[in-house]
Amino acid sequence: MRPIALRSKLTLFYTSVLALFIVAIAIAYYHTLRYHLNSSITEELLERSAGIRGYIRISNDDAGLTYDETDPDELFFVETATRLFQIQRIRDGEIKVQSPAMRALGLRFTPSEIAGLLAGPALHDIETEHGTIRLVGTVLPSDGEGTWLMLVGSSMQPLDNALASFLHTLAIVLPISLVAAGYLGWLMAGRALRPLKVAAKAAENITTTQLGRLPVRGANDELDSLSEAFNRTFARLEGAIGEMKQFTASIAHELRTPLTVLRGEAELALMQSRNDEEYRQVLSSQLEEFDKLIRMINQTLTLARAESGEIRLVPTAVNLSMLIEEMSADLQTLARAKAIRLDCELEQGVLVMGDAGWLERMALNLMDNAIKFTQSEGCVSIRTRRGLDFAALEVSDTGSGIAPEAMPHIFDRFFRADPSRSRDQEGAGLGLTLVDWIVRQHHGFIHVENRECGGAMFTVRLPLSESLTPDSSRINSN
Repeated sequence: MRPIALRSKLTLFYTSVLALFIVAIAIAYYHTLRYHLNSSITEELLERSAGIRGYIRISNDDAGLTYDETDPDELFFVETATRLFQIQRIRDGEIKVQSPAMRALGLRFTPSEIAGLLAGPALHDIETEHGTIRLVGTVLPSDGEGTWLMLVGSSMQPLDNALASFLHTLAIVLPISLVAAGYLGWLMAGRALRPLKVAAKAAENITTTQLGRLPVRGANDELDSLSEAFNRTFARLEGAIGEMKQFTASIAHELRTPLTVLRGEAELALMQSRNDEEYRQVLSSQLEEFDKLIRMINQTLTLARAESGEIRLVPTAVNLSMLIEEMSADLQTLARAKAIRLDCELEQGVLVMGDAGWLERMALNLMDNAIKFTQSEGCVSIRTRRGLDFAALEVSDTGSGIAPEAMPHIFDRFFRADPSRSRDQEGAGLGLTLVDWIVRQHHGFIHVENRECGGAMFTVRLPLSESLTPDSSRINSN
């Protein structure tokens, strides 16, 4: 079964809602019209009944109408009010006065029927061959033998005609209105959905190699908001695809160098005979290259697991000052081997909420990076301090600093500043990328800048912990 198009659904929905709305209004208007017409007839009938009583004269056993036939106003009122009129004795049902219209209808009530009329409501709707007649009965007392009943009536035919005319008009207007509304709805739905067709056509031309954008009409409506949201998504996908391409190219480049070295050494070893010592040297050199490959692959896997969300941090209250103090003691040996002074200025009791193992790796990467790019007789300074609502870790060195063009890419994968800070240095360029991920996972931020006196300074800010019982234990994050 072919699915219904959105345009047809919108038109059908719009027409159905409009039909229900019109029918509801028509029903409400019908009952309102009927109520007002009915009330108008009743009020007019009661006014006529009350007014005609002033022209009735009752004497002993007789009753009749007395009025001035020469007075036009009086004559018009009496003739109009008595169109359906009769006076009948209650005791025996004798009709004393009866209008020609009432006589034509044959409305003659027996004493028992009169008693029923008097026992019921003041108004009575009587069905006749000529339609419904509404009567109002009024008891006329007399001093004679009995009491008289005056009946004044009005035809309900005007009300029935008005309601029938309304229904007839509605039966004609409603279908025409719905057809016209459906057609206009079809046109409006097509006009409203036209931008979606344009966007769908533009989306068909989008590929992974050429991420285009959906057109924005500038109307600032919901469709423009949808196109802008998709365009922002495409921009993020474009960035992600670009990162994947850059990652693939970078890792291929990083793997090619050690593999080329391994192949060259193997070819040289096979080209000529060597003694055992020379083979040991070749194998030792190759083992170093294997170690570089293993370190780079491990770092790449760790970063991939981290960015894919497979690694879960275990937050605890960590004494950052104590953590840095223990690590700096371990790095003193490496610093002395390069004739580098390691200075620590640690404010005590700086507590942060985070994973101690990952915070240790972050600090270790920063401190190792500073030592790696500091020349002999240089200095690496480490400082922790507490701010109003943050803890700060500052790692600075006296190296050659970072080139301005390299500063925006310092946390990119496989990026190594060239040439001043990366010449003859091992590493795959993933350490600072991992540092940036760790800081972001701890809801902090990292900033790097060149110092005026030379070298670079990395500043990490992390939210303070409210806990008073820090956990300084080391957690293995491998």
